[in-house]
Amino acid sequence: MLKSIFLFFLCLCSFFVQGDETVLEIEQNSPDKQKAVQAAIRKVSFELMEQLIEATKLKEQKKQIQRIISTSSNRYILYTKTGTPVQSEKEDHLSYVIPVTIGFSKENLKKILLEEDLFYSGTSHLRILPLILFEDLIDRKKYGWWRDKKKQPVYMQKQISQLYNQIQQTMMPYGFFLINPEFAGNRYFIPDDLLFTSPKKKDVFRLARFFQSHLVMVGSIKVRESDISSILNIKTELVVYHTDSGRVLAEVERFGKIQIESDKPDEKKNNKSEWGNEKIMPVSLFLESNKDFAKGLGIQLRSIYEAGQISSNLLKITVRGKMSYKDSDKFKQLLTSNVSIIKSLQENIIKSESITYIASTSASIEEISKEIEKGVFPGFHVRVSRVKKNEVTLKVVPTK
Repeated sequence: MLKSIFLFFLCLCSFFVQGDETVLEIEQNSPDKQKAVQAAIRKVSFELMEQLIEATKLKEQKKQIQRIISTSSNRYILYTKTGTPVQSEKEDHLSYVIPVTIGFSKENLKKILLEEDLFYSGTSHLRILPLILFEDLIDRKKYGWWRDKKKQPVYMQKQISQLYNQIQQTMMPYGFFLINPEFAGNRYFIPDDLLFTSPKKKDVFRLARFFQSHLVMVGSIKVRESDISSILNIKTELVVYHTDSGRVLAEVERFGKIQIESDKPDEKKNNKSEWGNEKIMPVSLFLESNKDFAKGLGIQLRSIYEAGQISSNLLKITVRGKMSYKDSDKFKQLLTSNVSIIKSLQENIIKSESITYIASTSASIEEISKEIEKGVFPGFHVRVSRVKKNEVTLKVVPTK
């Protein structure tokens, strides 16, 4: 007869991960596969949570974590498979080893932990309040959730919501959570004295503090007609501020042209209402072709926080000159490899004859300028044309 003391599960050392699939061998006192699966789910869940939750919070919130595993594991455990139990004889009892394969989604678990305020808790879990104005310059309409509490055009709300979703999905792995005031209808509870039309900094920071957000993202999306009837121009600008200090932490700017359907491609559209229907969604089209749009912000913010540089300003390097994409990419690699004080460069503003990068560095702009002037860049003639407070501008000409 088996002794009750052996009613336990023991995870053996054969534990490995391949992508999003984990294989464990569970040893227990019976061949019950269901109990083996439950034990494996608990083991995998704790292994994942140790990567996503701050150690202190992990110890303090044991009951909350147990509740998540027991009630929500079906949201991040995608499938389980069990092998044949193998009997193993011990000195005073029998045991069974059961292989269990578990497929899981780490991203789904992150979403649950965000909902529970556990993901990257403490200083690593940072909330961002977005204030992005959508300007339809064709129909002359503006939409911003903070402007008033009246019902807004559905087609504008839908596109902004898609932008917020992309920013959230892209930046979540970097430890940032985007607050969406419209999702839960929270904007209707904002005091009237906090509503504003123009985003002045003092109003922006007051509203950010009302939502208890660490950061606030201010920007705009502007859509306008072009000289070609089947093309729309779209410009997106985003700047992220630290709520308490008011410092600029990251920024990104993008210009794009959107191809749209047109019944008469050679004629200008005169019926403005056609631009706002369900068929033509310029922001949605822009996001489809720019799936990593928010990635640059995530990289900038994470590197700044990890380096403890919240109080530092951004340093920029602008490269001017007519270059192909291949030449631009090659020169970027030369900058990071030949100028050792530049750790990395992230594209910030891309124009037809210039690219502005955000530099990851602890050096000053003067030190960077001097290093570039001394540097050797095979295949390029490089000249420092201007140095100002937080930016150095280079004139670059390919020599081949």
